[in-house]
Amino acid sequence: MAKRKLIKEEEKPWYKEKWSKFIVVGGFVIGAINFYPNLKQFYQDIIQPHIKTSSNEGENTTLPFPKKFQKDSLYVLVTRFEDYISKKETECFGHSLIRRIDVIKIEKNLPVSFKYEPKLAPKTKDEASKIQKQYNADLVFWGSIKNIEKDCGAGDLCFRSQPSDTLIHLAGGDTSPQKMDVKYEIGISPSDVEQGAFHVNEKRFDSWLLAIYNVKIGRYNPDLYVIDESLNIFEKVKANLEKSQLFYTLNKYQKALKYADVACDLLPISQAYSCRGRIKYQLNDFKGSILDFTKAIELDPQNPSHYLNRSTANYRMNKFNDCIDDLTQLIALDSSFSNLNLEIFSESDIYNLLGIAKMNIKDFKGAISSFSKAISSDSTESMPYSFRGKINLHLKNYENANKDFSKAILLEPTFAGHYYWRGKLENELKQHEVSVNYLSSAIKIDPIYKEPYFLRGKIYMLEKKYRDAEKDFSKIIELDSINFPDAFLQRGVAQVELNNYENAVIDFTKYIQINPKSTVAYIFRGVIKMRFQENESAVYDITKAIKLSPQNEMTDFLYHSRGVLKYRLIDYKSSIIDFNEAIRINPKYAEAYFNRGEAKEKLGLKEEAKKDFLKAKQLGYVEKKSLQWYYPLMSFLLLTLYLYIFKNKMIARFKAVNK
Repeated sequence: MAKRKLIKEEEKPWYKEKWSKFIVVGGFVIGAINFYPNLKQFYQDIIQPHIKTSSNEGENTTLPFPKKFQKDSLYVLVTRFEDYISKKETECFGHSLIRRIDVIKIEKNLPVSFKYEPKLAPKTKDEASKIQKQYNADLVFWGSIKNIEKDCGAGDLCFRSQPSDTLIHLAGGDTSPQKMDVKYEIGISPSDVEQGAFHVNEKRFDSWLLAIYNVKIGRYNPDLYVIDESLNIFEKVKANLEKSQLFYTLNKYQKALKYADVACDLLPISQAYSCRGRIKYQLNDFKGSILDFTKAIELDPQNPSHYLNRSTANYRMNKFNDCIDDLTQLIALDSSFSNLNLEIFSESDIYNLLGIAKMNIKDFKGAISSFSKAISSDSTESMPYSFRGKINLHLKNYENANKDFSKAILLEPTFAGHYYWRGKLENELKQHEVSVNYLSSAIKIDPIYKEPYFLRGKIYMLEKKYRDAEKDFSKIIELDSINFPDAFLQRGVAQVELNNYENAVIDFTKYIQINPKSTVAYIFRGVIKMRFQENESAVYDITKAIKLSPQNEMTDFLYHSRGVLKYRLIDYKSSIIDFNEAIRINPKYAEAYFNRGEAKEKLGLKEEAKKDFLKAKQLGYVEKKSLQWYYPLMSFLLLTLYLYIFKNKMIARFKAVNK
């Protein structure tokens, strides 16, 4: 075994020997020295690029600026301005630039961080871009100098900057490589740089830097946006409008208005008034908005956007004719809508608004034409179909209304309003079950949509589903009792039918507080009190109803009811007066004759009483014991009263609410 091991060791290849590794390493070093005689150059070409790559990937933790984008500060890197021809000392320019940036930072209280790297001196845009990425800077200042005087004196300065891709995007620019013009500003000294007496892109350095600052910081936080007071009046107006617009996009309209006011005061131009008009519109100052848009039109009468803006304000002021005039002028100026921002307000939207305005002045034919144009412009929009359907419903063109509402639902099946209006159509057609299904769909989509509850509650009342009706009216009261006060009245009627008389009185009382001129509420409350022998209080309610509506279809009933109440209060003479008035209004009122006879009998006027009893019998009245007959007929009278309400006042109010 030992012999075999010895033979194996003798046959071991030379390159596996330990000494062979020294030969390989030595050969590599000798080759590198021969190929790169200068070891420093070898380090720069081979080793250093890998170190830079690591920095770009975020492995270098000693960088002066954050690795991730920070929106609350501007990070500036200043490199050495090189004199590539005479190789003279130039660091004084970089130091002067740093001092100038520091002065601007302190004077304007700006969140700016900066660093000077004298060892860096990029010669090309690509080199500057690599440095920018390596240092995570928002902005790199670089450039070159020529014809410099001794001791770092004045020279010709070519000032350049390299913004980050993010900064370029924020400015609305392109990040692709751009060819740069090489322009030198003659005779610029370090003192000039320190004083800011030099230019960048034909702008004074201070103004240029503030503009860059605003692109990043001001855009994210308009409160930090700086308006340079050295700008000319046109640039100041532009800056104030830009700051106003930044606040506008953040819905900070009061702050936006402040700078729009400054712009209008500085220079009366249409853009300033249009900007301020839009802000006032958002603040619901429609009158002021109209004044500003009118001023913008005076200054620029060929701009269709001003007419569009004013039309919306006129619409909100219910100035429908003025709205129509503005939209008509807009279409005359730009029938193809090529000069409008159609991303905000499309051609279909314009015709739709025109149709709504015409609908409000009852120009139904014109409205249908406008809605049809809106549909032709964009057949995928559901609202023009819905509005056209409403007009067809109003005009009782039920077939066309059905088509329009069905199309609207097909295009936008998640919009509750389409189902509500289809429900109204089915209700008009007396298809109550179908109507309830559509109204229920609307409520399922939008549980806080009030109108479907109201209409569904009305339908439940007609179908004598009083418990369901009471629930719907209660939901409306929970959601919006201010704009739907009639829900108290309707719920009160439902409570009566459910024999919840105490709750009914509470609802009628609440409705009277909201609408003290409601004859109907006084009648209902008075009749309920009459049923429960609250005679004096009932007299007050019936008397109030008579005063509010002295001539209506139920006046004879009211006088007769008050006569019954006064009979109970043993005021027979007054009761006879009320029965007389009921008979005067309705000479065939058999019950009034009979009850007047009973009152006369109490006063001992027996002969006159007999005549009244006979007249009542001739009119078909069947004698009942005293006035107890009144109670069994109470439900019938309440139902009659409700049908009267539904036929007259409530229908009118319902239509007014749901225009």
